[in-house]
Amino acid sequence: MQLPAGKICALDIGTRRTGVAISDPKQQVAFSRPEVEYETESEGLLKIKSFILEEKISGCVVGLPVKLDGSRTEQTEKVQVWIDELEKLCPILKADERLSTEFAKNLHGFATKDTRWDSRAAQILLETYLSSLTPRP
Repeated sequence: MQLPAGKICALDIGTRRTGVAISDPKQQVAFSRPEVEYETESEGLLKIKSFILEEKISGCVVGLPVKLDGSRTEQTEKVQVWIDELEKLCPILKADERLSTEFAKNLHGFATKDTRWDSRAAQILLETYLSSLTPRP
């Protein structure tokens, strides 16, 4: 599936914060944005909906958390609820996010307890999607 033209975002949805990345309107570059923090999932969903409307997002890549064997988890079901709501605003592409946070940590060669990796993981999801749009020689 290809998302429509215009700015797209990627989300790495968590229980207390969501990592966010956004593309340029030509869908060539992915930029990480500050994580969206919240106390409740309903508050988080409202903040992400507002972000999508304010930024005029035309489509969204959402990381779907699954176990290494591909089976669903409790978090998979929670993210699916968000996807169902966000699809009312724009097309959603689900992306396998297995190990995206670990990749984000390893990319920098270090990881600390205090470092936030959610938006970097979202940026990796978005970069992966954008690279799939580029024809290969």
